[in-house]
Amino acid sequence: METRPFGKTGESFPILSFGGQRIVDEHNCTEEEAIAIVNTAIDRGIRYFDTAWIYSQGQAETRLGKVVKHRRSEMWIATKTWDTTRDGARRQLEESLTRLQTEYVDEWRLHNVWDYARLDEFTGKVGALQAAVQAREEGLVRHISISCHTDPQIL
Repeated sequence: METRPFGKTGESFPILSFGGQRIVDEHNCTEEEAIAIVNTAIDRGIRYFDTAWIYSQGQAETRLGKVVKHRRSEMWIATKTWDTTRDGARRQLEESLTRLQTEYVDEWRLHNVWDYARLDEFTGKVGALQAAVQAREEGLVRHISISCHTDPQIL
């Protein structure tokens, strides 16, 4: 499968990645099916896996974690925080690490920054960015990113 460099990470990934939003009961996917789907994706060359607590209150992370537990070295794991506060985001990260059954995530994303007010909350004195930087210093997070689904100028 064709690969491309991924930003400044030094990593290259296949041009296809895996979004974990649909491997949940809400989308009629059982745990057994989810595990099989993720294993098949890895077997076919997928390395980048994106998930978030907000995908069925952690169910997607939990299901992905059942594979991460056995195949961590084959996976780049990206998860997100919805909480804009330092303490709330830190709690979400710790819970995500537990659900994902890993000691660290490769990428932790400040999720869905839709306007400047939300950006200010994430980046303020007690914002989630503070938690992300600290987590990176502690080795819990390798890279910090941001997602925006509206105004590209926010990025």
